[in-house]
Amino acid sequence: MPRIWSDISPGSAKHRSRRLRKKLKIGEFREFGFRYRSKLKAEVSAEEHCDLIERLIMEVLVPRGLQLGGSLVEAYVAKRGTGSATEEDMAAVRDWFSGQKAVVSFDVGPLSDAWYSDPADWEEVTHESLTMAEIDMRFETLRNYCGMRFHRGRSR
Repeated sequence: MPRIWSDISPGSAKHRSRRLRKKLKIGEFREFGFRYRSKLKAEVSAEEHCDLIERLIMEVLVPRGLQLGGSLVEAYVAKRGTGSATEEDMAAVRDWFSGQKAVVSFDVGPLSDAWYSDPADWEEVTHESLTMAEIDMRFETLRNYCGMRFHRGRSR
């Protein structure tokens, strides 16, 4: 049986009351989510990128009560509020990506503990090497096209 990180997370060797297990999201109160990664065609503009992420949110995530942490290229999806994402939620995200012409490839899943994921399960992500000026330019482009406030580092 594979090692489950939450089984060795906050004081699992100790007996915890039901109330505390619920508060710590351990035991029967564990919540699950899933990761996805996608690769877009090189010619996708910032405007198309913003349109795609908005459509993913409005067509798949909001109707299913899910929330997204990340971007269109890589993110973690979990249930909004309390609860867990399901295999059906993963299938809906997978189906949405498979229907997008701008997506070259994608990978969805598996379900993992949303609160205590094992860091060893998170592969190191290799990003293209960018200078700070190039990163600032990309954020500015996304901010202009999406009409959103993107910030590097802390939120304002």
